[in-house]
Amino acid sequence: MPPLLSLRRAESGSSTEHEEQVITGAPVTSSASPADEVPGDTRLSRAILVAVLCGFLVVEAINVTTPPSRLRGATLAAAWASIVLVFALQLRNSSPNARRWPAWRRVLHLLAQALVTYLPLLFLGREWGGMAGFLAGSVLLLVPGWVGWTLFIAIAGSMLVWPLATGMSPEIIAYTAVATIDTGLVVFGLSRLSLVVKHLHATRGELAQLAIGNERMRFARDLHHIKGRADQAAVGEQLGARPCRARRRS
Repeated sequence: MPPLLSLRRAESGSSTEHEEQVITGAPVTSSASPADEVPGDTRLSRAILVAVLCGFLVVEAINVTTPPSRLRGATLAAAWASIVLVFALQLRNSSPNARRWPAWRRVLHLLAQALVTYLPLLFLGREWGGMAGFLAGSVLLLVPGWVGWTLFIAIAGSMLVWPLATGMSPEIIAYTAVATIDTGLVVFGLSRLSLVVKHLHATRGELAQLAIGNERMRFARDLHHIKGRADQAAVGEQLGARPCRARRRS
C-alpha cells in the first residue's frame, strides 16, 4: 500500500475505491450502472435522425414513382435527383456544427435548399408538396430567434398559397400545409435532440474532470493537515526532551 494511502486511512478510517483511483492517478471509472447509460450515445441520436430523414424521402420517392403519379422519363429522373439533393442538404443543415457556421454559409445553404425545394414544384406538382417541410426545419436550425420562426410560418404559408393558385382540391391543400409543418417540426426536433445529446456528453466529461480535481484538492488538504500534526508532535517531543537532558547534566 502506498504511504500516502496509509496516512489517508489513518486519518479518515476508510477510503473508497474511487478515492484511491483519484489519489494514485488511475483511470476513474463511472459510478453509473449500465442501465443508466444511453446505448450508442450521440451516434444513436444521429442514426435516428438519418433513419427518419430516409423514411420521409422514401415516402416521397414512392409518391413520385407510383400511380396516380404521371411522371416519366426525364421528369422522373429530375424528381429522383431533387430528392437526393434535398437529403444531402438536410444532412448538412442538421449537423451539430451547422449552427456555428458563419452567416454567409448558412444563407448559402438555405438558398440552395430553397431552390431545390421550390423549383421542382413547377414540373412535379402536388407530388412534391410535402418537401417544403425540410426547408422549414432547416430555417429553424440555422436562423436563430423569432426570425427563424417567422420564416417557418412563411414557408408553411407558401404551401397554402401555391395549391390555391393552381386550383388544387381542399384535401390536397390541407395535405401540403400539414405535411410541411409536421415535417419541419420533426426535422427541427430530432436535429436539436442530437445536438443536446452531444452537449450533455461534453458536460458530463467536464463534471467528471471537476470532481477528480476536487478530490485531489481535498486529499492535498488532508495530507497537509496530517503533516502539520506530525511536525507539531515532533517539535513537542524535542521541546519535552530538552528539560530532561538539562536535569541529567545538572
